[in-house]
Amino acid sequence: MSVIISVSLASSLSARQGLVERRNQEKIRTAGFADVELDRLHAEIGQTLFDLQALAVPEEGPIKDPTARPTDPREGQVDADTLKQDTIELVPSRRRAFVRGTDSKGRTYFRLRITEGLNYTTEPTPDRFLFKAHAYLYLDEQGKLGEVLLQFYRMRFSGMEYTREIRRIRHPGPFGAGAAQSPIQIEFRSYPTSLPHNELAIDDVPLPVLSGEPQLLTVLHSADDPMPFDKQARIVETYRSLLRKLNRQLSRQRQILELDRNSSIERALDFTGTSF
Repeated sequence: MSVIISVSLASSLSARQGLVERRNQEKIRTAGFADVELDRLHAEIGQTLFDLQALAVPEEGPIKDPTARPTDPREGQVDADTLKQDTIELVPSRRRAFVRGTDSKGRTYFRLRITEGLNYTTEPTPDRFLFKAHAYLYLDEQGKLGEVLLQFYRMRFSGMEYTREIRRIRHPGPFGAGAAQSPIQIEFRSYPTSLPHNELAIDDVPLPVLSGEPQLLTVLHSADDPMPFDKQARIVETYRSLLRKLNRQLSRQRQILELDRNSSIERALDFTGTSF
């Protein structure tokens, strides 16, 4: 009898806990996955971006001549540090870590390099790929953060086939205290050969606006096709982690750019020649 009572109590407790968990999940969904830390990160990134917009390097734009190598010094499209290297992809230019450009919709964007390099995998078969992670950031009319686009571009080049994959996390906003994060979008694109040249920057990074429809496009909390809550929570946590890294790198870029600017001013004011 005691065993039956214990099993019944355990089952009742489990059901009650499951009900509480489902209610909490619905509350989180109703609030649009609002998060205090995300609000702080959005505000800090927007403020730093506003302060740095005048120091961003102008984007050279798409590759004008698809047959010309981006590292060809005769083209005059890259800086001297990059020209010393055999390929622009493997040793990216420090000068192009933070650039400003205009997308095909006429909006001004700021692109920050997150990381670039080579990677290798042995599962399920040996493979290697080149990856480029960048963040596209937009300011609204009030000078605050208006949109965040985190882009991960991977090029597999093992064997005879070249496959290009683009994974994106886009937050169209709006941002503010208590703002909903539910509009976050997940996007996946795959190209068996290459992207159109007019959709690539001079350093072979896909531009923020691409033609065609992605193979996968889903919204964090879509009313038409809601995804499981654990997947939603994982997306929010991934986005939070990426914003932390983005905020650190943007702050570091601020130090570098301001130091370069102040050094240039100091050299211009040094009439004795000691700074040369």
